[in-house]
Amino acid sequence: MDVPEVIRKVPRPKNTVVIDYGEGHGNLRYAVRERTGVRYVRHSNPQPINGRVIGHIIDGTFVPVVPVMKEEADFLSFGPSAFVKSVSDDLYSDLLKVFPAAEAQQIMVIASIKAFVPAVRYSRLNTEYEANWISLYYPDTALSPNTIGHLLKLIGMNAENRQAFFNLRLARVLESHHLIIDGMLKTDSSTVNDFSAFSRKARVKGCEDISLLYAYDLEKGEPICSEVFAGNCIDAVSYHSFIEENHIERGVIVTDKGFPPSAIEDELKAHSGLHFLTPIKRSDKRVLKHQMLNFDEVLPGFSSTLYAKKAKLSNGHFLYSFRDVDRAALEEKSLSRGVLHGKAFNKEKYWEQRSEFGSIVFESDQDLSLANVYKIYDARWAIELLFKAFKNEECLDETNVQSDYSVVGSEFINFIATVLTHRMIRAAKDTGLLEHQTFGELIRDISRTFRLRKFKDRDPVFKDGGWTGCMPKPMAELVALGLCKDDKANSLKTAINRVVTTEQPKKRGRPPKWPKPVGEFVGPKRHVGRPRKHPKPDEPAKST
Repeated sequence: MDVPEVIRKVPRPKNTVVIDYGEGHGNLRYAVRERTGVRYVRHSNPQPINGRVIGHIIDGTFVPVVPVMKEEADFLSFGPSAFVKSVSDDLYSDLLKVFPAAEAQQIMVIASIKAFVPAVRYSRLNTEYEANWISLYYPDTALSPNTIGHLLKLIGMNAENRQAFFNLRLARVLESHHLIIDGMLKTDSSTVNDFSAFSRKARVKGCEDISLLYAYDLEKGEPICSEVFAGNCIDAVSYHSFIEENHIERGVIVTDKGFPPSAIEDELKAHSGLHFLTPIKRSDKRVLKHQMLNFDEVLPGFSSTLYAKKAKLSNGHFLYSFRDVDRAALEEKSLSRGVLHGKAFNKEKYWEQRSEFGSIVFESDQDLSLANVYKIYDARWAIELLFKAFKNEECLDETNVQSDYSVVGSEFINFIATVLTHRMIRAAKDTGLLEHQTFGELIRDISRTFRLRKFKDRDPVFKDGGWTGCMPKPMAELVALGLCKDDKANSLKTAINRVVTTEQPKKRGRPPKWPKPVGEFVGPKRHVGRPRKHPKPDEPAKST
């Protein structure tokens, strides 16, 4: 097709030719191709050889070809990915030992994203993966919805792989450590899987639950293994199954009131290293028989005043009783508040129960010191905080899958995400970053630290040219967490002091301009203005 003369006369690079591709190509109709050479034909004229397209004639102007844009971002969110990576190396190593490499990487990536993106849906995982530095730590991870659904099903179907992972963690529990077994409920109203059922608490709130049991290492401060049970499964059955399937040979089962130790008597006999510590009701006859509220000593080393007593029973078990003075005051105060809100005051009942305020009695098959028993009880609050982080920080209070296998696989990944979150919270507390903000606020702060992709092979250093659009406070938090090195020439020490404050707050108001005088008082300075008319005898008069 002949190219119009007005198009051929448009200024363009030398040794080029204009090709008309027709009307179907829009504004790319007139392509400018370079001449790369000449083909000599015997007994004929030489034929030119056209090369690549270097531009187009658009609106009467030569427009050179711009390279195709890359389908990957030049910079990614760095902070949360680096934070979760700093506490996950041993978990990833254990996953690689028991799962195929591709599946182990997928599990690690999903758990990591769940740890720093609350309430993330499986359909959003690939979007978060591509926007965060985690995609450079674990490259080329398949995270499509279909791939994730198949992965969850595979994890749930292969109990041996899950159990091998938990066995690696249980093998590292020291003999001196205490394993505390406790559980929680999660909302699951699915009509497809068999785990969803009405628990005792679920009937009150009107929705079905599933039950999760955790083994928590008291000294290490993190969960070791977990398992999914039906929401209506009673504690005695779930505890028995959990102990047997996870081969828990030692530890302390800390239960709630109303859970009789006789329910797990067979497990305790079969495992000599397994013991129990359970609170008993204040109305128990053994409390009155052994006078457990007549305390013998005060425990030192605790923040509140603790009275304590220990007694041995005829069956070889022990009773431990404690009275917290601060908690006793709170219970008595709550009673008075009830009277203020219209409740009748029962004098006889008050004096009968007054000695029980702030007290708690435990039964155990172990001969322990009073201090250790209360530490185990006090550390149970750490498990409550773990479950709080599980539901609030990670927003894992509901299941998002349907089938039995998928529920088990999803909760296995949630377990790893819980361990990661627990470690991150503890690391942030150690640096003091959670004294003036929440964990969620910290994650949102450091998620605003963006690092250029081309710096992926360099250790992050402040002011190394690899950051874009970062504010001083998030960068200071990265330095405080050890995720970024501080540059001596451009120190962030001042910014860190503004974020991590360990000193007492400064006194309000403007600081004094002049330092306080040292030595003998010399009187105030003379005010500015006209000199006195009658100077002192030793002062010369100033001429006017």
